[in-house]
Amino acid sequence: MSTSKKYTRFLNVLYATICALTIQSFAQAASGVQAFEVIAPSGYKSVILGSMHIPDTRLRQPVPSVLDGYTQFIVEFDTNKASLQKSRPLNETVIDGGLESLFRGTPVRAPWALDLNNRQISMLKKNVMCQSGHVIKDAETFFNVILMSRSAEYAAHFAMYPCSDGRKSRDEILMNAAIERRVKIVSLDNPDEVDLLRQQIPESFYTSVVKRLLSKEHEYDLRKVVDALNAGDMESLYRFGVGDMAKPEIAAFAKLMIEQRNLLWIPKLIEVLNEGKAFVLVGGAHLSGKTGILNLLRNQGFVIHPVTLPSI
Repeated sequence: MSTSKKYTRFLNVLYATICALTIQSFAQAASGVQAFEVIAPSGYKSVILGSMHIPDTRLRQPVPSVLDGYTQFIVEFDTNKASLQKSRPLNETVIDGGLESLFRGTPVRAPWALDLNNRQISMLKKNVMCQSGHVIKDAETFFNVILMSRSAEYAAHFAMYPCSDGRKSRDEILMNAAIERRVKIVSLDNPDEVDLLRQQIPESFYTSVVKRLLSKEHEYDLRKVVDALNAGDMESLYRFGVGDMAKPEIAAFAKLMIEQRNLLWIPKLIEVLNEGKAFVLVGGAHLSGKTGILNLLRNQGFVIHPVTLPSI
């Protein structure tokens, strides 16, 4: 075989090898979970992972063993403890005449609920029954109370969290893994601080988000969020996860419940990340942007780069 033919064959083999390795590398990345390794100024390492809080079979989930070797599991709020939401007397939460109509058997609806169509009401009821039926004796009455509430906040909560049908969210998977491994669970949120922020959210945000969450377009929104999380695209995740920032109520929510909370979290995050071996799990929308926790940590001297975690 001539030298030129040998060289050509060598190039073909080399090209084929590179292609095979590239495809293999891509396949491994595509099957993994995109996260971020954080290296503190002290040199200690930790991991930050974005979440979407609700179950979705299209979202690649990390294997529980990703928590092996970590000493702290950092979350927004420990769901195994009392709720951050401060309760108020029932007569203060419903519209005038609401309770009386309930006792008469002809429950009325608040103005925001009157704007929902039959399909949206049916979807909301399904979520309420699914989530509360096992803990509330009369879930039907509870549903009617939600519809007569002055604020659409409770409805927004139930619209956000659909029936899981046995599926587990990323939060649940890793929380269970932390408990099984007896990893210390640390909450970033302070109940009083969060309550003060929540009180400033305009009611228009809840009324608009309820309609969107119960609309056919929400499935498109959800698909975009899942795709962004799977790709590790935090900028797109923020854009699709938060919504149209041109709307004043959406911008106000993002300012209060994402940006302000990020700033409140940073001191505690700096403390735990400086100790190393911390696994941080927060909503993906908290990660990107100038006031995202990744950028805020970089400003404090932390080195951050993407990593791929093994998936289920």
